[in-house]
Amino acid sequence: MNLPGILSTRARVERGAFALLPPEGLVENVIPEMPGCRVSILAAPKFGANFIEYLVTVPPRQGTCRPFSAGERQESFVYVLDGTCTFSCGGNTYEARKSSYLYSPPGMGFEFSNPGEEETRLLIHKLLYTPLAGVPLPGVVFATADESQPQPCDGNPRMLVQGLLPLNLSYDIEMNLLTFLPGGAHPFLETHLQQHAIYCTQGTCCYHLSDRWTILKKDDFIWVGPYVTHGCCGVGDQPFTYLFSKVVNRDPPAL
Repeated sequence: MNLPGILSTRARVERGAFALLPPEGLVENVIPEMPGCRVSILAAPKFGANFIEYLVTVPPRQGTCRPFSAGERQESFVYVLDGTCTFSCGGNTYEARKSSYLYSPPGMGFEFSNPGEEETRLLIHKLLYTPLAGVPLPGVVFATADESQPQPCDGNPRMLVQGLLPLNLSYDIEMNLLTFLPGGAHPFLETHLQQHAIYCTQGTCCYHLSDRWTILKKDDFIWVGPYVTHGCCGVGDQPFTYLFSKVVNRDPPAL
Protein backbone atom coordinates (compact mmCIF):
# COMPACT_ATOMS: atom_id res chain seq x y z
CA MET A 1 0.00 0.00 0.00
CA ASN A 2 1.44 3.38 -1.00
CA LEU A 3 0.53 6.29 1.26
CA PRO A 4 1.26 9.96 0.44
CA GLY A 5 4.35 11.15 2.29
CA ILE A 6 5.40 7.65 3.37
CA LEU A 7 8.89 6.82 2.06
CA SER A 8 10.28 3.37 1.40
CA THR A 9 13.50 1.89 0.07
CA ARG A 10 15.05 -1.40 -0.97
CA ALA A 11 18.32 -0.34 0.70
CA ARG A 12 19.72 -2.59 3.44
CA VAL A 13 22.84 -1.68 5.40
CA GLU A 14 24.42 -3.57 8.28
CA ARG A 15 27.59 -1.80 9.34
CA GLY A 16 30.62 -4.07 9.20
CA ALA A 17 28.71 -6.80 7.34
CA PHE A 18 26.99 -5.81 4.08
CA ALA A 19 25.13 -3.12 2.17
CA LEU A 20 22.59 -3.09 -0.66
CA LEU A 21 22.20 0.32 -2.28
CA PRO A 22 19.63 0.84 -5.06
CA PRO A 23 20.20 3.83 -7.37
CA GLU A 24 17.14 5.77 -6.25
CA GLY A 25 18.60 6.42 -2.77
CA LEU A 26 22.03 7.74 -3.76
CA VAL A 27 23.19 11.27 -2.98
CA GLU A 28 25.90 13.34 -4.65
CA ASN A 29 29.28 14.38 -3.25
CA VAL A 30 31.82 17.04 -4.20
CA ILE A 31 35.17 15.50 -5.14
CA PRO A 32 37.77 18.27 -5.75
CA GLU A 33 39.55 16.38 -8.54
CA MET A 34 36.28 16.05 -10.50
CA PRO A 35 34.72 19.52 -10.85
CA GLY A 36 31.37 19.52 -12.58
CA CYS A 37 30.88 15.77 -12.12
CA ARG A 38 28.12 14.13 -10.09
CA VAL A 39 29.68 11.62 -7.70
CA SER A 40 28.03 9.11 -5.38
CA ILE A 41 30.22 7.18 -2.93
CA LEU A 42 28.89 3.64 -2.84
CA ALA A 43 31.31 2.10 -0.34
CA ALA A 44 33.97 3.32 2.07
CA PRO A 45 35.83 2.25 5.22
CA LYS A 46 33.25 4.17 7.29
CA PHE A 47 30.94 1.15 7.15
CA GLY A 48 33.61 -1.54 6.95
CA ALA A 49 34.75 -1.77 3.33
CA ASN A 50 38.49 -2.00 2.66
CA PHE A 51 38.09 0.07 -0.53
CA ILE A 52 36.18 3.09 -1.84
CA GLU A 53 33.72 2.75 -4.71
CA TYR A 54 32.51 5.77 -6.70
CA LEU A 55 29.73 6.16 -9.24
CA VAL A 56 30.61 9.18 -11.40
CA THR A 57 28.43 10.92 -13.97
CA VAL A 58 30.57 13.08 -16.27
CA PRO A 59 28.73 15.77 -18.29
CA PRO A 60 29.97 16.62 -21.80
CA ARG A 61 33.37 18.36 -21.81
CA GLN A 62 33.89 17.77 -18.10
CA GLY A 63 36.40 15.58 -16.26
CA THR A 64 39.25 15.67 -13.80
CA CYS A 65 41.33 18.80 -13.13
CA ARG A 66 44.32 16.84 -11.81
CA PRO A 67 45.27 13.17 -11.33
CA PHE A 68 42.94 11.13 -9.14
CA SER A 69 44.06 8.25 -6.90
CA ALA A 70 47.70 9.32 -7.07
CA GLY A 71 48.43 9.00 -3.34
CA GLU A 72 51.05 6.60 -2.02
CA ARG A 73 49.98 2.96 -2.58
CA GLN A 74 46.62 4.00 -4.07
CA GLU A 75 45.55 1.83 -7.01
CA SER A 76 42.32 2.17 -9.00
CA PHE A 77 40.16 0.37 -11.53
CA VAL A 78 37.73 2.45 -13.59
CA TYR A 79 35.00 0.98 -15.80
CA VAL A 80 32.86 2.81 -18.37
CA LEU A 81 29.20 2.00 -17.74
CA ASP A 82 27.85 4.30 -20.46
CA GLY A 83 29.18 6.83 -22.94
CA THR A 84 32.67 7.68 -24.14
CA CYS A 85 35.72 8.79 -22.23
CA THR A 86 39.38 9.72 -22.64
CA PHE A 87 41.73 8.32 -19.99
CA SER A 88 45.26 9.48 -19.25
CA CYS A 89 47.57 7.29 -17.17
CA GLY A 90 51.32 6.71 -17.05
CA GLY A 91 52.00 9.21 -19.82
CA ASN A 92 49.59 7.53 -22.27
CA THR A 93 46.11 8.47 -23.48
CA TYR A 94 43.33 5.95 -24.15
CA GLU A 95 40.03 6.41 -25.99
CA ALA A 96 37.34 4.49 -24.12
CA ARG A 97 33.72 3.55 -24.73
CA LYS A 98 31.06 1.53 -22.93
CA SER A 99 32.64 -1.53 -21.21
CA SER A 100 36.19 -0.14 -21.57
CA TYR A 101 38.28 -0.16 -18.42
CA LEU A 102 41.56 1.13 -17.04
CA TYR A 103 43.73 -0.12 -14.19
CA SER A 104 45.92 2.58 -12.61
CA PRO A 105 48.94 1.14 -10.70
CA PRO A 106 49.77 2.20 -7.14
CA GLY A 107 50.74 5.85 -6.78
CA MET A 108 50.37 6.66 -10.49
CA GLY A 109 46.89 8.14 -10.63
CA PHE A 110 44.76 8.77 -13.71
CA GLU A 111 42.68 11.48 -15.36
CA PHE A 112 39.52 11.34 -17.45
CA SER A 113 37.43 13.62 -19.65
CA ASN A 114 34.19 13.28 -21.60
CA PRO A 115 34.72 14.38 -25.23
CA GLY A 116 31.20 13.47 -26.35
CA GLU A 117 27.82 15.20 -26.42
CA GLU A 118 26.14 12.79 -23.98
CA GLU A 119 26.81 12.08 -20.32
CA THR A 120 29.31 9.37 -19.42
CA ARG A 121 29.00 7.14 -16.35
CA LEU A 122 32.05 5.65 -14.67
CA LEU A 123 32.51 3.17 -11.84
CA ILE A 124 35.76 3.69 -9.91
CA HIS A 125 37.20 1.20 -7.42
CA LYS A 126 40.05 2.55 -5.26
CA LEU A 127 42.09 0.78 -2.59
CA LEU A 128 45.57 0.59 -1.07
CA TYR A 129 47.99 -1.75 -2.84
CA THR A 130 49.70 -4.48 -0.81
CA PRO A 131 53.27 -5.02 -2.10
CA LEU A 132 54.80 -8.48 -2.20
CA ALA A 133 58.53 -8.96 -1.61
CA GLY A 134 60.41 -9.91 -4.76
CA VAL A 135 57.43 -9.24 -7.05
CA PRO A 136 57.41 -6.21 -9.41
CA LEU A 137 54.66 -3.60 -9.25
CA PRO A 138 51.74 -4.08 -11.65
CA GLY A 139 51.50 -2.17 -14.92
CA VAL A 140 48.76 -0.12 -16.54
CA VAL A 141 45.95 -2.14 -18.10
CA PHE A 142 43.52 -0.75 -20.68
CA ALA A 143 41.03 -2.92 -22.60
CA THR A 144 37.35 -3.27 -23.52
CA ALA A 145 35.36 -6.12 -21.99
CA ASP A 146 33.14 -6.85 -24.99
CA GLU A 147 36.23 -7.70 -27.05
CA SER A 148 36.77 -10.88 -25.01
CA GLN A 149 34.59 -13.98 -24.94
CA PRO A 150 32.97 -14.98 -21.62
CA GLN A 151 33.99 -18.43 -20.42
CA PRO A 152 32.07 -21.00 -18.33
CA CYS A 153 32.82 -20.47 -14.64
CA ASP A 154 33.83 -23.66 -12.82
CA GLY A 155 32.58 -25.64 -15.81
CA ASN A 156 29.04 -24.24 -15.53
CA PRO A 157 27.75 -23.21 -19.00
CA ARG A 158 25.01 -21.04 -17.46
CA MET A 159 27.46 -19.01 -15.33
CA LEU A 160 29.99 -17.13 -17.47
CA VAL A 161 33.02 -15.14 -16.33
CA GLN A 162 35.32 -12.54 -17.90
CA GLY A 163 38.54 -11.84 -16.02
CA LEU A 164 39.55 -8.22 -16.65
CA LEU A 165 42.97 -8.08 -14.97
CA PRO A 166 46.08 -10.28 -15.29
CA LEU A 167 46.29 -13.19 -12.86
CA ASN A 168 49.98 -12.85 -12.00
CA LEU A 169 51.19 -12.07 -8.47
CA SER A 170 51.87 -8.39 -9.20
CA TYR A 171 48.12 -7.71 -9.05
CA ASP A 172 46.47 -7.92 -5.64
CA ILE A 173 42.89 -7.63 -6.90
CA GLU A 174 40.65 -9.35 -9.41
CA MET A 175 37.98 -7.46 -11.35
CA ASN A 176 35.56 -9.76 -13.13
CA LEU A 177 32.29 -9.66 -15.02
CA LEU A 178 30.02 -12.54 -14.02
CA THR A 179 26.96 -13.36 -16.13
CA PHE A 180 24.13 -15.70 -15.13
CA LEU A 181 21.94 -16.97 -17.92
CA PRO A 182 18.29 -17.56 -16.91
CA GLY A 183 18.33 -20.40 -14.39
CA GLY A 184 22.09 -20.15 -13.87
CA ALA A 185 23.27 -20.03 -10.26
CA HIS A 186 26.23 -20.34 -7.94
CA PRO A 187 26.72 -24.02 -7.08
CA PHE A 188 26.59 -23.16 -3.35
CA LEU A 189 26.23 -20.15 -1.04
CA GLU A 190 29.71 -18.71 -0.51
CA THR A 191 31.21 -17.70 2.85
CA HIS A 192 34.77 -16.34 2.76
CA LEU A 193 37.19 -13.72 4.05
CA GLN A 194 37.49 -11.61 0.88
CA GLN A 195 35.14 -8.68 0.45
CA HIS A 196 33.24 -7.94 -2.76
CA ALA A 197 32.12 -4.77 -4.48
CA ILE A 198 29.28 -5.83 -6.79
CA TYR A 199 27.69 -3.51 -9.36
CA CYS A 200 24.80 -4.84 -11.45
CA THR A 201 25.18 -3.87 -15.12
CA GLN A 202 22.23 -5.68 -16.72
CA GLY A 203 19.23 -7.88 -15.98
CA THR A 204 17.59 -9.12 -12.79
CA CYS A 205 18.57 -11.80 -10.31
CA CYS A 206 17.60 -13.31 -6.99
CA TYR A 207 20.53 -12.77 -4.61
CA HIS A 208 21.14 -14.28 -1.18
CA LEU A 209 22.76 -11.73 1.13
CA SER A 210 23.41 -12.64 4.76
CA ASP A 211 20.09 -14.12 5.84
CA ARG A 212 17.60 -13.63 3.02
CA TRP A 213 16.98 -13.69 -0.72
CA THR A 214 16.29 -10.40 -2.45
CA ILE A 215 15.80 -9.17 -6.02
CA LEU A 216 18.68 -7.24 -7.58
CA LYS A 217 18.24 -4.98 -10.61
CA LYS A 218 20.43 -3.06 -13.02
CA ASP A 219 22.46 -0.33 -11.25
CA ASP A 220 22.06 -1.85 -7.78
CA PHE A 221 25.27 -1.98 -5.74
CA ILE A 222 26.23 -4.49 -3.06
CA TRP A 223 29.10 -4.55 -0.60
CA VAL A 224 29.71 -8.04 0.81
CA GLY A 225 31.80 -8.01 3.97
CA PRO A 226 34.00 -10.80 5.36
CA TYR A 227 32.27 -14.13 5.93
CA VAL A 228 28.83 -12.87 4.92
CA THR A 229 26.92 -15.63 3.16
CA HIS A 230 26.08 -14.74 -0.44
CA GLY A 231 25.10 -16.26 -3.76
CA CYS A 232 23.20 -15.54 -6.96
CA CYS A 233 20.50 -17.15 -9.09
CA GLY A 234 19.54 -15.72 -12.48
CA VAL A 235 15.81 -15.11 -12.96
CA GLY A 236 13.66 -13.72 -15.74
CA ASP A 237 14.26 -14.23 -19.46
CA GLN A 238 17.43 -12.12 -19.88
CA PRO A 239 21.03 -12.60 -18.73
CA PHE A 240 22.07 -10.97 -15.47
CA THR A 241 25.58 -9.48 -15.20
CA TYR A 242 27.56 -7.84 -12.44
CA LEU A 243 31.06 -6.44 -12.11
CA PHE A 244 32.79 -7.57 -8.93
CA SER A 245 36.07 -7.09 -7.10
CA LYS A 246 38.04 -9.50 -4.94
CA VAL A 247 41.41 -9.22 -3.18
CA VAL A 248 43.71 -12.03 -4.32
CA ASN A 249 47.33 -13.22 -4.17
CA ARG A 250 47.99 -11.91 -0.65
CA ASP A 251 48.12 -13.44 2.83
CA PRO A 252 45.81 -11.50 5.20
CA PRO A 253 47.68 -9.34 7.73
CA ALA A 254 48.02 -10.61 11.28
CA LEU A 255 46.37 -8.71 14.10
